[in-house]
Amino acid sequence: MNLEKNEYMVNNYLHQLSKNNVLKIVVTDGTTEIARSFLYRILTDDVFGKNQCVFVSLYELSTKTMFLESLAIELYSFSPKLLSGISYSNNVFEFKDADVVICIGHSREYNFKEPEYTESFFKDYVLISKFYGQVINKYVKKDARIIVLGNTAATIISKYAKSIPIKNITTLSMLNLNIVKNQIAAQANCLPTEVKNIIIWGSNGSYCFPDCRLFEVPTIEHA
Repeated sequence: MNLEKNEYMVNNYLHQLSKNNVLKIVVTDGTTEIARSFLYRILTDDVFGKNQCVFVSLYELSTKTMFLESLAIELYSFSPKLLSGISYSNNVFEFKDADVVICIGHSREYNFKEPEYTESFFKDYVLISKFYGQVINKYVKKDARIIVLGNTAATIISKYAKSIPIKNITTLSMLNLNIVKNQIAAQANCLPTEVKNIIIWGSNGSYCFPDCRLFEVPTIEHA
């Protein structure tokens, strides 16, 4: 891969993005199935608004970068309208001036057991999350939105991305949220979509804590 050519392409597009209403979206670990799922939704749904054009930057570790070219070709083939451009490499300049970062990280959210905190997997998990936090802190826009796969990783990233407001860093908890809403709706005799103000704390599994102190459901009128 010609990194110099790719860097020139990124810088050239950054000039265009400043002139046009184009969002720059960074997706890390671009060769993973999870990243592909995110990219498909970004380019086929109105995630960022109707007819919102995006420029996609794919970041991957050096050992897997060679597979990004085929992914870029695939993305171009099914999304000619919304896709303003693509860049890809193992260089951190992919994060430069990003509006949104979707951080896949070392793995999906993992429910660590006590003995596992000393194993190499957890150490790698922490180090990679720290690395992404430092890169985000240095390169992305200060009002960027950071979406992290995994509560643990999101917490670590927030510690090292000090230039990003904490409210702009979020993680994925919709599955747990939907489970809680369905359980409450069954008791309140309402639709799950009518259950409001539920907060999910912690990570998946036994460490997940649904905060229902402020939840709201429709008032049931009795005949």
